[in-house]
Amino acid sequence: MKALLRLYPTAWRTRYGPEVGELLEARRARWSDAPDLIVGALDAHLHPTDLGLTAQDERRSTMSMLRLAGWAAMLGGALWLLAYVGVALVAVIASGQPRGMGSGEGSVFIVALVVAPACLLVALLSIARCSAGRHRMLAMVGALLPAAGAVVMALGLLANAVLPDRPLVTDVDTWEWWTAGMVGLVLGCVAYAIVIWATVSVSRRAAAVLLVGSIANAGILLTGTAGIVTEMRSIAVAAGGAMFGIGWIAVGIDALGRHRASAVADGPPTRTATAVV
Repeated sequence: MKALLRLYPTAWRTRYGPEVGELLEARRARWSDAPDLIVGALDAHLHPTDLGLTAQDERRSTMSMLRLAGWAAMLGGALWLLAYVGVALVAVIASGQPRGMGSGEGSVFIVALVVAPACLLVALLSIARCSAGRHRMLAMVGALLPAAGAVVMALGLLANAVLPDRPLVTDVDTWEWWTAGMVGLVLGCVAYAIVIWATVSVSRRAAAVLLVGSIANAGILLTGTAGIVTEMRSIAVAAGGAMFGIGWIAVGIDALGRHRASAVADGPPTRTATAVV
């Protein structure tokens, strides 16, 4: 249970971590306490000034989150692009008969589609955390649907490892849960892109690229991905997934660019102050 304390900001862990950790051990915390800890972590991220942070501390924290968001978005986007293009190529080339996402030859790319949502989950929450104060709550709310989709994808895959191709709830099998999570993630990113465009959490150009990619990928998913029957269909699936991946790569590049710009802006004052002393 103490592992959940890692969800809290560094400043919070420094100030309260040891005390709360001892309290959790003393009362033998159970998993029923997890929701309270998670909600508390979210509140600590949304209201960092309550921790007594200085403006410089808050800026440093934001820069760290931007860097994390940038790398996570780029990695997640690249893996998503690789997975969709790879599955499409395997479907057309492997046996001359286009296949669906669950074909054996495409399993390595499906693994990429499992890792990618975890990276995107980190990216979208980190970007929301970096939003300006009055827009932070809106960005966090916008992140809820894609975050839920990413979690359902992971649960679907884990369930499939334990109960392969068996119904999980009523007649819905584990792969259908995985697919539903993917649809939720991509559709959620449509709304999320609109939110970060409106709040300027990233550049509007990057948000627009993500919006277009999310709409393209959502269109492919909603028209069905289970039975690919033509080469053109495979190309369409690859294009939709690639556009979504490129959208996240664009967001990642923008976040890293903002991080570098902030670092450069903070550099001269620090060196000047040191020289004066």
